[in-house]
Amino acid sequence: MIYSHIYTINLAICAQTDAIAVLPGFAVDEVGAMYGLRKIGYAPLFGALPLSAIWREDSPGREVAEKFVAQLKAICDEGAS
Repeated sequence: MIYSHIYTINLAICAQTDAIAVLPGFAVDEVGAMYGLRKIGYAPLFGALPLSAIWREDSPGREVAEKFVAQLKAICDEGAS
């Protein structure tokens, strides 16, 4: 997993491997189309920018994405209490 600003090298890594990148949500539509990546969206608490995880389109990814969102949500929920 890579937490990333929109660096071309990180997106290229995701396009060629099983890595998942976590990006600000607003950036994903454009870069996803450029690199053949797909996304999930999650908006953390406290008004933070929505985040998206992106991974290769030909990779199943759904289970990993669901685990990622569940873990992120648990961390945010824990911080809120």
